[in-house]
Amino acid sequence: MCINDTQLIESSKPEYWEKSYKSGEMGWDIGEPTPVFNRWIQTQKESLSICILGAGNGWDALHFAEKGHKVTAVDFAESAVLNMNVAATKRGLKLNILHMDIFNLDEIFTNTFDIVLEYTCFCAIDPDQRDVYISLVNHILNPSGKFVGLLFPTDKNLDSDGPPFGVDIDTTLNLFSNYFTVIAMLVVIVLCVMSWRKNPGNPSVLMAIASTAIVWQDPIMNWAPYAVYNPELWHLPEWWPYVSISPTVEPFIVIGYCMFYFGPYFPAIWILRRIQAKKPMDAFVWRHPLWSLAGLILVIGFVMDMLLEVTLVRTGLYIYSQVIPWGSLFPGTTFQFPLIWESTFVPFVMIPAGVLCYRDDTGRAVAEKLAQKLRLLSSRPRLATFLLMFGILNIAYFMYGGAFGIIRASGIATAVACPYPFPEAKVYDPQGFYEREGEPGPYFEGLWNTWMTGQPEGRPANNPINPNAACVGES
Repeated sequence: MCINDTQLIESSKPEYWEKSYKSGEMGWDIGEPTPVFNRWIQTQKESLSICILGAGNGWDALHFAEKGHKVTAVDFAESAVLNMNVAATKRGLKLNILHMDIFNLDEIFTNTFDIVLEYTCFCAIDPDQRDVYISLVNHILNPSGKFVGLLFPTDKNLDSDGPPFGVDIDTTLNLFSNYFTVIAMLVVIVLCVMSWRKNPGNPSVLMAIASTAIVWQDPIMNWAPYAVYNPELWHLPEWWPYVSISPTVEPFIVIGYCMFYFGPYFPAIWILRRIQAKKPMDAFVWRHPLWSLAGLILVIGFVMDMLLEVTLVRTGLYIYSQVIPWGSLFPGTTFQFPLIWESTFVPFVMIPAGVLCYRDDTGRAVAEKLAQKLRLLSSRPRLATFLLMFGILNIAYFMYGGAFGIIRASGIATAVACPYPFPEAKVYDPQGFYEREGEPGPYFEGLWNTWMTGQPEGRPANNPINPNAACVGES
C-alpha cells in the first residue's frame, strides 16, 4: 500500500490531533453544526440518545443537546474536549462529554444509543481498523438504533496517504451490510418459527426451508455461469474442500435463496386467483392451473431476476466474468449481465418451488399429494413433503447449472468483464482472456484465498492490476 506507515501510526494517537487543534489546522471544522445533520435532526420528533464519534469542537453535539436530545460526545484530543466543556457551560447545556479513544467505548456502553453519528471520524482512522469501527457501532447501538454518517472523501484513492483516508461507498456499504445480513437472517428464522407454530406443516414454510437448503450447491452454481463474488463479502476459505470451487456460501446468499427462488410464487398465485375469479370454470386457468401458475412464475421470475441482478452487479456485489455476447446486457464491461440466459434459466427453480405449493380445492398442496401418492414416509407426512420438495428443487437447480455448464463447455461465452474488478478473487480463465491482460492465468486463487471478512487486522487492497485493460474476447 502507498499509505505512509509513520503518518498512520501518528494519526492514531491523540497527540497528532491535539497539535492540529493548537495550530488551528482543522480543515474538517466548519465552525457550526453540519448543515445536513441540522436538517435531519429537525425531522426527529422524539428525544433520542445520540453518540457522536470524534465529536471535535462539538458543534453538532451542542446543537442536538439544545434540541432536547440526550447527547454523548467522544473525542481523544484534549483541546477538543475542553472546547466542548467550555461551550456547554456557557450555554447551560447538559451533555456527556468523554475524553477517550472511541475504540474503548464498548467497555462502557452496550446496546445503549438510538443514534450513532459520525462526521470525519471514519475517514480519520486507520483503514485497517474500519471493521473494528463497524463492530463498535453495532455494539453500542440499541437493537433498533441507526448509524447516521457523512462519509468522505470519495474522490481519493483508498491506498493514498491520510488522514483523511479515502472512502469507497460500495466497500463501506459492504462492510455495514454484514450486520444487516445477520439481522435479516434472524428475521427470516423468527418468521419461519412463528409461521410453523401457527400452522404446523405449512407447505410454504417447508418450501422456504427447502429453497434455502439448496444453498449447498452454491459453489457449483457460481462457477457454472462465471459468477465471481466480491471477495470482501463474508465467505468460507477457498482451501476448504468443495467450497474451493467458489468460496461464496456467505449469509447473504443463504437469505437470498429463500426470498429469490420462492418469492415469485406469491405474486403469481395472487394474480392466478384473481384471473380464475373472472373466468368460467371451463377456462384454461381452471382446467390447467399448474401450467398457468408456471407461466406466471416464468414471467415474474424473469423480470424479478433481471431487475435484481442488474442492480446487484452494478453495486459490485458480484460480476459475470464471461458471458455470451448475444442476449447479454452491457457485454464487455464490468457490469455485463447474461440477460436471456440467466433470467431464463433461474425460473428452472422458481417454477417447481411455486407449483409444489399450489393448493387445490381440497386445501392440500401438490407436494403433499405427490408425497402421499409415492408412499414416501407415510408415517411422517411433513418430513416426506419436505424431502420431496428438497429433492425436486435440487434436481431443478442442477438443471440450471447444467445449462450453464453446456455454455462453458461450448466456449461461446467470449465477452469478458473488463476491467476485471476482483483480481484477488479466485477465477477460472480457460481461454486466457485475463491472462493476456496481465493476470496470472488460466486459473489463479488470488490474494484472498485464505481470508475471511471481519478480521480486525484488515484485508488486502482490492485494486485491478490493469484498470485500463482493453479486454476483448475471441474474434
